Amino acid sequence: MYTVHWSVEDEAFVGLCDAFPSLSWCADSSDGADHGIRNLVRDVVADLLASGEPLPLRYLQQAGNEPSSNVTSP
Repeated sequence: MYTVHWSVEDEAFVGLCDAFPSLSWCADSSDGADHGIRNLVRDVVADLLASGEPLPLRYLQQAGNEPSSNVTSP
């Protein structure tokens, strides 16, 4: 569900969540990118729930079965 990779273009580690493809988080370390994207997704989910909007199906399917991040580096 979460991945972190090195972006040559951004010169940073980028954290992604496949259930929220429009979200990303850049950081100087892979751990920073991983923590950043997880916190961002948590905040977005809280906002969606508070406003009564539906959560992405992919997020609902993977919730509770969260694998550890796949981290790739340069």
